[in-house]
Amino acid sequence: MNWEERIKRAIKAKRFTDEDLKLASLWTTCPISEFADQIELRDGNLAKGPTDIYLLLDGIFFTKGIEDGNVDLAKHCYYAIVEQVKALQNGTDRMSNLKRFLGEK
Repeated sequence: MNWEERIKRAIKAKRFTDEDLKLASLWTTCPISEFADQIELRDGNLAKGPTDIYLLLDGIFFTKGIEDGNVDLAKHCYYAIVEQVKALQNGTDRMSNLKRFLGEK
C-alpha cells in the first residue's frame, strides 16, 4: 500500500495505524522513499534523507503528524512532498527560482 492510499484510509478512519507510524519514522519507508529515484539524496543514500530542505522538513512534519494523530497535518505534508518533487523535476522549486533570481547556476 502506498502512502496516498494510507492517507485516504486514515482520513476515513480518522487515525493512522501503528504500522503507518512505524513506516513513517524512517526515510527508507516514509513518503520520501516513494520518490527516491526522482530526488537528490544525502550522499546518495535514502537512509540519510533528501538534500532538499523542503522535502526534509515536510518529511519530518509528516511523521510528526502521524505521531500526534493529526491526519490533516500528515495529509498536507504528503501533498507538499508530491508538489515539491514535481517542482524539483521541472526546475520550478523555490531554491532553483532563487538561484535564477540571484544569477547563479
